[in-house]
Amino acid sequence: MARIGIPRALLYHRYHLLWETFFRGLEEEVMVSPPTNKGILELGVQHSLTDICLPVKLACGHVAAIASKVDYLFLPRVLSVEKDAYTCPKIVAFPDMVRLNIPGIPKILDPVIDLRKKVVSHERQLREVAETLGKSHLLKKASREALRAQSNWFEAEPEAKKEASFLFKEVGSASWRGLRIALLGHPYNLFDSFINFNLREKLASMGIEILTLKHLEPSSIEEEAACLDYPPYWTAAKELLAGARLFFRSDLVDGIVYLIAFECGPDALLKVLIDSESKKSPHVAYMSLVLDEHTGEAGVETRVEAFLDAIARRKRTSRVTVAGVR
Repeated sequence: MARIGIPRALLYHRYHLLWETFFRGLEEEVMVSPPTNKGILELGVQHSLTDICLPVKLACGHVAAIASKVDYLFLPRVLSVEKDAYTCPKIVAFPDMVRLNIPGIPKILDPVIDLRKKVVSHERQLREVAETLGKSHLLKKASREALRAQSNWFEAEPEAKKEASFLFKEVGSASWRGLRIALLGHPYNLFDSFINFNLREKLASMGIEILTLKHLEPSSIEEEAACLDYPPYWTAAKELLAGARLFFRSDLVDGIVYLIAFECGPDALLKVLIDSESKKSPHVAYMSLVLDEHTGEAGVETRVEAFLDAIARRKRTSRVTVAGVR
């Protein structure tokens, strides 16, 4: 039995059910790196380029944290998961970054995942992995179980913990309780509490309802994406833009916070598009937060405080638009 290492970073936050179930179906041991912490960030900064985005730096740190403890690293080159759309090129090139920047790494399993053609199956994409591990006879069963597990991803999001330490005005504001806030961003920005300073947990601890794309019907997101005049080339960006439009047009939320990783090219373009959409829906407050390794927790909380206060004040004044929210 081989020990397969999977970094808790990047697309892990979207496909962890798929990957972990697949390797367990091959009867291999799976070792996932620990949740992000300061030590992992320091390793990532040490083993990556200075001008790379924070999520990739952290991914390098996660690899370095487990490299010596596993027989293989699973770093798939996820080129595309649907027709006419792609993932970030840094994700595709990540195995090469690891090979060039992190010494002493074990063998890397880096299959190319390219699902632009419907005739290409998930099983076929991972065949070389099963063959490398000598588990070809378990491939069909493992693939079937993995796809079944991944189909539950939209329902598998853990709720934000209600108890969390927070600085928001020390005790928070009673006027914020009951607000509904949509958090938008790549899964690795939303569900990695280190990157976002426990924002989900802090908001939930004050009785604020948190919504993400998982609270929208997948079919609705697909239909909205099909209506975009100029859909982004990246699957995640397309989903985020479609989801933002749905939230802006609905009465589901009082405000939207878009979490952006500094140095992320797709995020930089997407911010412009979402900013434009926000101006068409003044009844939903909107703000963006740019995150990198130098971002201060106090600064983030101060901005979020002001945002929540503006929403609460507007609700008290019959939803009159408050200047300066955006």
